[in-house]
Amino acid sequence: MSLIRIGNINYGSARPYKALDDVEGFVYEENHATENARKLHEGELDVALIPVGAFAIHGAYVGLDFGIAVDGASHLLRLFSHSPVEQLETVYAYEDSSASILLLQLLARNFWRVSFRIVPRSRVLSPHELGPREGLMLRSGLYRPEHLTFQYQVDLLEKWVEMTRVPFVFLVWATRPGVLSGEQHQRLHELLFRAVKPYQHREAPGLEPTVLPGKREVILYFGEHELAALELLFQEAYLEHLLPEMNYQPLRLSLLDRRPRFRVEQRPIEHILASAAEGDRLTVRDGIRLAHEVEIADLGVACEARFAEGSAAKTLVQVFAAETDWLFRPQKVFQQVEKAAAAGIRHVYLPAPAGGEGELSRIEMVLASLKASFPITIEAFNASHIAQLGKAGGITLSETISRLITAGLDELPSDGGGMLIERVRKLRGSEQQDSSLWLQVMKWVHRFGARSSCSLEVGEEESWEERLLHLHKLRLLQDVNPGFRYLVVRPFSNLSSSGIREIIRAVLISRLFLDNVSALEVRGVGRESYVEITELSFGANRLRIESQMNTSTESLEALNALRHFGFEFELEPSQGTVEEVH
Repeated sequence: MSLIRIGNINYGSARPYKALDDVEGFVYEENHATENARKLHEGELDVALIPVGAFAIHGAYVGLDFGIAVDGASHLLRLFSHSPVEQLETVYAYEDSSASILLLQLLARNFWRVSFRIVPRSRVLSPHELGPREGLMLRSGLYRPEHLTFQYQVDLLEKWVEMTRVPFVFLVWATRPGVLSGEQHQRLHELLFRAVKPYQHREAPGLEPTVLPGKREVILYFGEHELAALELLFQEAYLEHLLPEMNYQPLRLSLLDRRPRFRVEQRPIEHILASAAEGDRLTVRDGIRLAHEVEIADLGVACEARFAEGSAAKTLVQVFAAETDWLFRPQKVFQQVEKAAAAGIRHVYLPAPAGGEGELSRIEMVLASLKASFPITIEAFNASHIAQLGKAGGITLSETISRLITAGLDELPSDGGGMLIERVRKLRGSEQQDSSLWLQVMKWVHRFGARSSCSLEVGEEESWEERLLHLHKLRLLQDVNPGFRYLVVRPFSNLSSSGIREIIRAVLISRLFLDNVSALEVRGVGRESYVEITELSFGANRLRIESQMNTSTESLEALNALRHFGFEFELEPSQGTVEEVH
């Protein structure tokens, strides 16, 4: 029988579950909750304690009726501020706190009826660093005595119970259907019961009411009351468009044949398609089913319905792409950009310099000079290059990005982020930069006020679940740190005719699933560009023409090709009018 890989979290509240360590037949590890979710999503764990939002977003997991919930005043999670909550404009939250952020969002909308920006931070701020309209959300173990000097301190879990009369569920033990055999499930369930028994304070089958010392409010076994609280949480989050529509699915052991029994509710595919067309957020499982069960034409109709009202006009942007020697021949690139700007081209792409990272100070000088001389948008480098640049200079990633943006960087391309699932990246030879680094770079780019793009590279080695999990990572980052201007869907390698259909299907699924990125970009189009034309027919709304020419010739050719196929595109506002380009 194969070993079961189990992921617990390294917080004090999960200490009872450490009893699963060093048990024969199990491979035990501890991670942050979000890392547990990633590993369960990507098949690196079989059973894991994950945030409640991650359970809902995937949509195909079953729960073991154990986890971590809190009922009433606890001091486990507080909101500190110098002003009343109703006056706050920004709240800083510790990173790796998705369930806590979900709780704060629900309280803000339904309890206080306010709207403030939530900004995750890796460093705990002190009271003197906060402005009068800023708040700080911290869990116990992170706040220090100095934080108790804040004038306003709100126990968020107490407010939740006051609003709902039920506990708040932070984390659930989850697995995929069919992973555990009957023997494994029975043994794991017995171990979980044994682990929580000394700490459980609610009545539960086989558990005497005992107390977790100093933390009477922490609930580890989910009875009917906690399961009802979980359903209420899913419902409220769905109504506020924070989570997809979802019901908790428990894993049970049959008393007759001792086999795991589960009932994963299957929404009718027509219901899922209609929800997508109406703008509802989709689970990963919803996306997989749409990809496998719905015809391309019907997906296209859903996309058209979803984006029919309030969608931006189709736009065309011509980009002047400098050569890779631009850093070492600045006079040449200045002359090229000057001609491009005179022709109405306002978007300049500077690739990672050839021959190494270059000195940061030299790059800053060139960027600043270009921005001071021309009314242009500068798109430059890539995530891997920026990370190497900071490492070579001996400075942090955030400082590197801050300096580049201050110098004039406006936008970072999606290079290196076309597939953020580690198994697929290794197959494609992308081991030099893991997905977490790419996401970290984009996070800081967005936080410092610049923008970027994201992409999905469709190949033959990844499953639809992996494609949807990749899109989920992009959607999650955009939720917390918005800054992606558009998505690009492109093939990883040359495609057959069936592969072309797969690209079109990926375009449509991406448009429906990645609901917080408003534009989907196509690059290059002519009278023979059938794939790109089809993408424009089924959801793409931004066309990029990139070349090392500094004239508007290619923009005119593209516009004529589009009109040949019946499309009307507008030039991006920064690029003037069609007459000017003529």
